Amino acid sequence: MPDVFKKIKDKLFEIVDKKFNIKKHKPNNCSAITNNFTGCEISCSADSDCILTCCGCINKNENCQTKLKEEGGIIQEVNCMLVAGECKCINGRCEFFEEKPDKIFPIESNKNNQSNTTEINTSGDESNVRSKLSYNVSECEHVTFESMGKKIDVSIENKTVRIHQDLPYVCCANITVELKEKNNTLQIIENNIGGICKCMCMYYVEAEIANLKPGKYELEIYGVKEENVPNQFENYNKIYEGEIEISEKSLKNQSKIGTQGQALKIARKTEEAHEFLKLYPYAGISISKEPENTTWIVDFGYSGAICKIIIDKNTGKIIEKSPKIEYLKSAGYCERDVDCMIPYSEHSDWFEYGETCLNFIHLPKYDGITIMSNKKEKLPDCKCINNTCVTIYL
Repeated sequence: MPDVFKKIKDKLFEIVDKKFNIKKHKPNNCSAITNNFTGCEISCSADSDCILTCCGCINKNENCQTKLKEEGGIIQEVNCMLVAGECKCINGRCEFFEEKPDKIFPIESNKNNQSNTTEINTSGDESNVRSKLSYNVSECEHVTFESMGKKIDVSIENKTVRIHQDLPYVCCANITVELKEKNNTLQIIENNIGGICKCMCMYYVEAEIANLKPGKYELEIYGVKEENVPNQFENYNKIYEGEIEISEKSLKNQSKIGTQGQALKIARKTEEAHEFLKLYPYAGISISKEPENTTWIVDFGYSGAICKIIIDKNTGKIIEKSPKIEYLKSAGYCERDVDCMIPYSEHSDWFEYGETCLNFIHLPKYDGITIMSNKKEKLPDCKCINNTCVTIYL
């Protein structure tokens, strides 16, 4: 987690904790998205008992280890990874909770994910063409904490300044963007007209400034501000400063995919991502770069099921998609025995398990246990026969 973002997150949580008397908790991070085979502890007595991980909502005191089946039948124990989002204690169980802005600060304003356009006169002469700012702010995206980096990408294309920003902020915000101009200095100013709350997520801001006269400009971007949050720490001041030049000639964008938001937008358009999000609407999102910094890797994950989209950073073309679309569309599709798994939960002296083999993508959807077995008995097994997962009894 970037140091700047950590300061922002800690400061916001401190303010909310004092205002609402919320007890803070700091669960341990872990290293992999996993399958919740062993059944993590989900009982609770208060909201503060619950945290959100890649294994789902669990008790914060649970040192949760799950079993991940690798190729060759090897069982590896891994820890559950903390992801962005919030859980609440509902009927004694930790359940996913998506907070709405009006639960803390009722407001009347435009919602996020709407396009907005404003005009300013950059020349001081009303007879001249007025510059236009148009922008779009994404919905609150629940990405992993490891993906919550800040990034601003500025480019010029066809005499238009394009700004893409990855913005980590509170999940009940309502972010607006405005443009001011003074003496060839362009100021982009972000504001939060919503509230502040306990959960964090990512917003992806896209803005364009069109109709600028040819010449050199200073571009300044000021980070999102909130009336109830002090302005003393760095993200709430100037977060970008640089010189741009508008030429008579059309210029091409030098970095087509410079931010996470751009990469996520491309990934969401794939059939694979569409099918995965139909299965798991609350899937976590992880966005990273390869070490060579030539590709974006977008992972949609839910309790061990993962859809991966790899995108060329320079061209925006999709290099790789996994798994195959057949795995996503059919719960029983397989190509190898290792693709098939049977849901089970291990207890001190007995097993709970299902009787239907599923592929690794659909396994987290299974929520019914139908058979119990003494540990002395053998578990059923799975085979891939004619591209179909089949349950066999040894």
